[in-house]
Amino acid sequence: EMATIGLEIVIDHVNLDTRDIEPWTEGVHAVEHLLVGLAPSFVQCETRDLGSTYVGAESGRTGGTIYVFDDIPGGIGFSEALLSSASEWFERVVEQLSACTCDDGCPSCVLSPWCPSGNDRLSRGHGIVVASHMARL
Repeated sequence: EMATIGLEIVIDHVNLDTRDIEPWTEGVHAVEHLLVGLAPSFVQCETRDLGSTYVGAESGRTGGTIYVFDDIPGGIGFSEALLSSASEWFERVVEQLSACTCDDGCPSCVLSPWCPSGNDRLSRGHGIVVASHMARL
């Protein structure tokens, strides 16, 4: 447990059929990774200065939730600074996912060496759908 500051990004207003929950969750996970991966281009930080986690659509929320937080006790404001660039940050996620030429996830787009689940349940293709939805909100 660590007291810090962070962002709760609620992906809401999505009508999901039960067949769509797993692919959507794979997309939420992909977006979570890329949000942290792109953060240093918006704030003066290292990727490892931030932590993240996600809760997929199966949690009962209509679209899932992504948490991005300062991975420093007490926080020093990285996640707060990201909030002021949220729309551009989300757009950049869509661009990065769309521009990648891999099949369905690589280190250039969504794979993370720090993923506690070993990059399981992760999809670049579904990430494009989720990120595009977020960019429209």
